[in-house]
Amino acid sequence: MKIIGSILIIILIVFLAKKDSSFTSTTQLAIRSDTTQLDTTKITKPQKDTLKLDSASVDTIKTKFYYGIASYYSRNLEGTETATGEIFKHNKLTAASNRFDLNTWVRVTRIKNGKSIIVRINDRMHPRMDRKGRIVDLSIRGAEKLGFIKKGLAKVKVEIVPKGTLK
Repeated sequence: MKIIGSILIIILIVFLAKKDSSFTSTTQLAIRSDTTQLDTTKITKPQKDTLKLDSASVDTIKTKFYYGIASYYSRNLEGTETATGEIFKHNKLTAASNRFDLNTWVRVTRIKNGKSIIVRINDRMHPRMDRKGRIVDLSIRGAEKLGFIKKGLAKVKVEIVPKGTLK
């Protein structure tokens, strides 16, 4: 009887392990759990926006990827107040999202060309944008770096940058 119970427990564990790593999707957004090796090279940006990954604290980290559509802020919003209370500027690498906590750092990767940037979530999007499958609304500088200024929208993968990995 103990052997049958042990076998059932093993089968249950294997089933649950496969379920955790499976790809699930909602209408416009897909979330997948993967184990990934973070790029431990230095990430540099001009002037005081310089970020570096702390390779000593980064090894293999369980990461969720969020798939959706990125857009960018209207030029009319320059100088307006964000949800965090700071003044919005198009030349900063910031973004609006309803999916992530404010002041969360995320890596946004454009699926078409593989280019990625790290931005800080400092604002919220209009709920209508959420319903259209938009996951993040970037500053113009962010959209330029990912190469979709002319298109206006891009399919992206977004992942949270773990705390303690940026200097």
